[in-house]
Amino acid sequence: MIFVATIIYITCRKSRHLEYILNNKNKFIPTIALASIFLTACGSDSSNESTANSQLNLTISGLPVNALAQVEVTGPNNYRTSLTATSTLKDLVPGTYEVSAAEVIVAGSPFRTASVSSSFSLVAGESAAKTLIYGAPQLSIGAISGFGSVYVNGVRYATDDTEFSHNGAADSSESLLSVGKIVKVQALVPVGGDAIAIGVSYSADVIGEIQSIDLAKGVIRVLGQSYFINELTQFENLTFDQLTVGQGIEISAIRDESGQYMASHVELTDSLVSWQILGVVTNLNLDTKVFNLGSLIVDYSGVELDGEFKNGSHVEVSSATGMEADSLVADAIEIQEMELPGARLALEGIVSELNGNEFTVDGRLFSLNSDTEFTQGKREDLHSGVAVSLLADIIEGASPVLEIRIELLNEMEIQGQVESLNAEGFTLAGIEFLVDEFTRYEDDSDLDIRKFSLADITVGDRLEIQAFENEAGLVCREIERENANEADIVELDGAVDAIESPTFSMKGLTVRTSALTQFEDASGNVIGQDEFFAALMVMDQVEVEGTVINGELVALDVEMESEDDNAVELSGKIDSLDSAQSFTVNGHKVITNGNTRFEDGIEANLSLDVVVEIEGSQADDGTILADKIEFSELDDHEIDLQGVIASLGEMNFDLGGLSISFDLDTEFEYGQASDLALGRYLIVEAQLQEDGSLLARDIEFDDEGQLEIEGSVDGFNSVTDFVVNGLKVTTTAATQFENGTQDSLANGKRIEVEGLLEGTSLLVAQVIEFQGPQERELEGSIEQFVSASEFTLAGEAIITDSFTQYDKGRASDLAAGVKVKIQGYLNESGVILAEELEFIHSQQLQVSGAIDSFVSTLEFSVDGQAVLTDETTEFTGDIKIALSAGLKVNVEGYLQEGNILLATIVSAVE
Repeated sequence: MIFVATIIYITCRKSRHLEYILNNKNKFIPTIALASIFLTACGSDSSNESTANSQLNLTISGLPVNALAQVEVTGPNNYRTSLTATSTLKDLVPGTYEVSAAEVIVAGSPFRTASVSSSFSLVAGESAAKTLIYGAPQLSIGAISGFGSVYVNGVRYATDDTEFSHNGAADSSESLLSVGKIVKVQALVPVGGDAIAIGVSYSADVIGEIQSIDLAKGVIRVLGQSYFINELTQFENLTFDQLTVGQGIEISAIRDESGQYMASHVELTDSLVSWQILGVVTNLNLDTKVFNLGSLIVDYSGVELDGEFKNGSHVEVSSATGMEADSLVADAIEIQEMELPGARLALEGIVSELNGNEFTVDGRLFSLNSDTEFTQGKREDLHSGVAVSLLADIIEGASPVLEIRIELLNEMEIQGQVESLNAEGFTLAGIEFLVDEFTRYEDDSDLDIRKFSLADITVGDRLEIQAFENEAGLVCREIERENANEADIVELDGAVDAIESPTFSMKGLTVRTSALTQFEDASGNVIGQDEFFAALMVMDQVEVEGTVINGELVALDVEMESEDDNAVELSGKIDSLDSAQSFTVNGHKVITNGNTRFEDGIEANLSLDVVVEIEGSQADDGTILADKIEFSELDDHEIDLQGVIASLGEMNFDLGGLSISFDLDTEFEYGQASDLALGRYLIVEAQLQEDGSLLARDIEFDDEGQLEIEGSVDGFNSVTDFVVNGLKVTTTAATQFENGTQDSLANGKRIEVEGLLEGTSLLVAQVIEFQGPQERELEGSIEQFVSASEFTLAGEAIITDSFTQYDKGRASDLAAGVKVKIQGYLNESGVILAEELEFIHSQQLQVSGAIDSFVSTLEFSVDGQAVLTDETTEFTGDIKIALSAGLKVNVEGYLQEGNILLATIVSAVE
């Protein structure tokens, strides 16, 4: 018996031992019968001696070429066999089997399977197929860019068998995720195969009530933290200006180089049952059991902690009671441990603490080396504050970066209809756009396709695009599909790259302006065509609204980008109304004054539930002073035109460079179609058609020679010889002027003219009313100083208010004799209200040295020189965070009263 058992043991260990026995069967005849009983159980593939008839086809993939798997298959009757590659196991006893896979190390990198082992059953007479996929373990942290599985950091992760977690709730589903949410994906990346998500977890950076909203700076404050909004922030079924204080909100965000939070996804919560916040621990007091997350004080006295807890720990805090004053009582705290070495990390974030070839992203230290591949951008483009996506090997210390992509700044934003498609992208407004693996997709149309991608886009779709430019061309960073409009209105925001009046170009697209185009300068003032082109420079940022005709964007509105840091735009219904001078929109207080302009309506139209669009300036208390209020709905596409007929066809004519058609439904006032003639002045209400053409709905002639027109002064020769909307205008001694005098007439001035038409081409003005404020610019020393809000300059009375913008100084620096430059307008009382006030300093100073006295980033001294900073001061690199006593700095600025240096630039001394 001992001898037989030994033979069986040998046959179970190595097939070559069995071959030896069979080849020498005369020596082992007594044992052959017994041995053959165990052949199947021991993993033999011989079918001559067995009655088992099941088969397993096991496919093993995902490993590098020539790498050997470590797989073991076990089953009934102590069956056990080891495999290193794809195999077919025949003549297996029916029953339950288990496949186990051990980790394989290839060139120092681990390869694993999704599960260590799995069980299955084999049925007699049947063949089963199983697949075992190896992959390199990877953790990916970043914003979701699309679905159809889940796309994160430019990689598609298959989610067929993925476990989802959402704000701590396990067994969640993919349906709760949205584009823009920051997630952690635990994955395997097979060689030559698609990445597989083992688990996807999402935790909001904050869940709580909105404490405050700053529309001008783009900030939402929740649980004592400030969350900044940018062009890539995804809002779920709302817009930034629709948020109101007190609403429950959930925000997913990333930390920037200064520790601030940039919101990636924002959505409202129906009910708050639990507050949540992620952050970095500071001011930890182990005795009182409190710490800070930013300005929020967290009381954790009722929480048992699991893990190392210290200043700098990344934590997730939950509370059922919410915030009281500046404090939050924690119910639970989860310490976010750093990832363990032995895997790869794909990470989206913002660079900080760049020192040579080492830098930090989201609190993790990384290093560049000669093998690091820059997939977009170059090494010289890498600096503190730049957004990156990277892939690195996780090790103790600085993790070496394998690949890094520098996210380039947006070049343009455009809305319009798709004209053509190809495999790489599409054309819109004649501009070719490309997509890449990082492009974000969102379907906001009625189709609401969750797995929206380039394949779902069709010609005629209306898209809103954020794009940047690299060596390949214009690449879409974000694509949002919207419901198509009745007409193709194109909205374009970007930099001017060439100018040739009356046209300019943006990324090769020619923008054509005319006398019918409404122009606004950087301060929001309506100006004329000549004044616009006199001020326009290459690389200026402008916003254009128009329609594409014959390959050109024919502009209806052109606005220079605002230079006012407190400029805001607000759209919504009036939800409370004290008066026409004071009301709220989406909970934001709005005030008007005599200089507020109204479009497509008048002040009397302001009432509850009326939808308005507001442009204005925001004061420190959040109040918005409206510069312009527009009543028109965006989807009407009705355009009011005035001008002289330049050419005339059978059912169409040219007005101000635009071709306008009319039909049998067109209404005529004070005339009929037969009265149309070259040089005749018309007032036209037109509607933009799907093909970009203009169809006149109403055509108005002058009423027995009486005419009223509105527009900008052009071709100004004298007060008796100028042009408005292509029509010559003259004045007489009887002409009345309102809101100005004849001396105020100049190119670009917006006026309304009432008069008598002589013939078809000359308007004799009876009344000229100047539209909008009368702008004034003064420079000199303050004379009679009553207070910072009331003084005289060059003999003119000046007032300031909470909306006045200060440059190179503060309101408290104003005093008699101080030299200033003022831009403002004349109010109804004949007093100049200063919109911008710049201090003209007689002495500019630069000082370098160590900080010898440090109170705060706003107040310190360098080598005995007192220094003040304010919101206009520029801090280079990470210097603002590092400011402290002993730090060597260079400060440039202007001397104020009391020999105080007001800093314009603070930089580190190398």
